Amino acid sequence: FAAGAFAVAAIASLLRRPTARQSSATTAATHVVPVTAQRPVAASSSSTTVTSSDPLVLPEGVARYVAPAPAGYSLWHDVDLHVRDWLDDETTGVYNYVNEMPMGSLQKFEVQPHLEENAIEEDPKGSVKLAAFGRPVPFNYGCLPQTYRDPDELDEVHNAPGDDDPLDIFDLGDKVAGVGEVLTCRPIGAVCLIDEGQADWKVLAVSTGHGGPLSEARSIEDVERIVPGRVAECLAWLDDLKGNGKGDAKLHAEIHGAEFARKLIERDHGSWKALIAEAGDSGAARGHWVRKLGATSAPAPVEHLSTLWPFHSKGKNSSLIAGVAKQYAEYAHTSARATSPTSRRSGFPSSP
Repeated sequence: FAAGAFAVAAIASLLRRPTARQSSATTAATHVVPVTAQRPVAASSSSTTVTSSDPLVLPEGVARYVAPAPAGYSLWHDVDLHVRDWLDDETTGVYNYVNEMPMGSLQKFEVQPHLEENAIEEDPKGSVKLAAFGRPVPFNYGCLPQTYRDPDELDEVHNAPGDDDPLDIFDLGDKVAGVGEVLTCRPIGAVCLIDEGQADWKVLAVSTGHGGPLSEARSIEDVERIVPGRVAECLAWLDDLKGNGKGDAKLHAEIHGAEFARKLIERDHGSWKALIAEAGDSGAARGHWVRKLGATSAPAPVEHLSTLWPFHSKGKNSSLIAGVAKQYAEYAHTSARATSPTSRRSGFPSSP
């Protein structure tokens, strides 16, 4: 890849001091706004009500989500990666993504490559760990359909294999997306998390379908101009979650640009095509579900998500680069952060 990257303050030194968000899980969660279209679990008194058999206890004000019911198609294989124009040109620079973890949530949901139709399921242990961490996800966390991080291919930047999953994406926009919701996005950058020796790249993107303040952003610099500190906030959350490089995971201190991100996506799209081609009569390849038993061809892409998917969304300069690095460092070392939704660093309002 043509790296086009710029250095950010060393992530290993980030967030050594507890922030106000860390000091009170209940307060930190107050900016979460349940979205009715995303099907938080119904309860007689509150969406956070739990039973004695449920080990996951969420702070007051945090919505509880459930995975969507099977829809008869795969969110990994059947949703088009590329958003095409009216001439069927896929080089629009806009992609579809599948959201797994809503912004403001404390539960871990993932598309399951090994399950039939690659259903989205909650990872109970992951949810318990996230709830114990206590700081809600500050972005929509999802994956790019029709991509595959091939463990047999070494990453050209870090010489590490892929993590055997679809490519992850962070949507930095201000609108909460539901579990399994399909949205359009524009990649603006990428960062690499080396986790247990595997290259777990994260594409940074902005959603394009709702007209939010970042919907027209095309670069990290654009995001920094529009919402100063937004990139730092999101990467700091991930670094803290992963232990600031003290364990098996290390978030590398380079933010690569939009062109790099697009090349990464296209490379992993190619790896997905190769995976699909490996599937035999069993309908599986490398232990991953690809198509129904006995099917002889790859699934056709879903073209009209708004009718098939009930939760479909309706809707450069050097000083700036240096500014992002400086803000990232400042964010990391500030011990008192505002925790209310109206005063958080991103500047987004408390309601969607």
